[in-house]
Amino acid sequence: MTGFILAFLLCYLKYEEKNLPGIVIWILPLGLIAGWSNENMGPAVWLLSLLVILLRHREHKKAPVWMYLGNISCLAGTILMITAPGNFVRSEETSEDTHGLLWNLFLRLYSEAKGAFEYLFPALLLTVVLLVICAGILREKIGKENLLLLAGALLSWGAMVLSPHYPDRAAFGTMVLLICVILSLTGKAVDRQKENAWMYYGCGVLVWLRGMYFFMEFIGLMKGWIT
Repeated sequence: MTGFILAFLLCYLKYEEKNLPGIVIWILPLGLIAGWSNENMGPAVWLLSLLVILLRHREHKKAPVWMYLGNISCLAGTILMITAPGNFVRSEETSEDTHGLLWNLFLRLYSEAKGAFEYLFPALLLTVVLLVICAGILREKIGKENLLLLAGALLSWGAMVLSPHYPDRAAFGTMVLLICVILSLTGKAVDRQKENAWMYYGCGVLVWLRGMYFFMEFIGLMKGWIT
């Protein structure tokens, strides 16, 4: 599903006055799938596509028809996803009626903090480090595309404040957007400091190994190899 989301965003972030073949047709199902992805990524992707259109108008550039079609299609998918019967079932199962307003607010903030400091922390840490290196030390421009991806990550993380809990799976799309920024900023840093490229790639390998550890642990638990 994240592959469809990235493909949809790629059309908006890398648009250079040239339409891809048949995009007016296939952007409709692609936008529908991206909007229908999950509770946090669907609305975030729709808002990002809307933001790209608004930025083009601000820069006095004409937005092509397919951008509007994709945005509307993504909105339709988001509405279908939010109003799906399963969401109402989950809402009833995680009802907060037994708690007061302040306690519910505390639980929401705790849930958001868990998403940021447990599920997303390695990706967040690398993103901050590379932002400091590129913008603070190397004085490189972050780039509009990276800023939009960061906005999408913030939106997809913040959207879960509307949910009674923050499941670990909800962090995946946000993490992928952060990884896209990390890869882009790493490329900028390596271009400026080719002699120190091994440090950036070394950090990347360590992060990959950490991810593979949790993945293999999950497989081992599922298969019964470890208990």
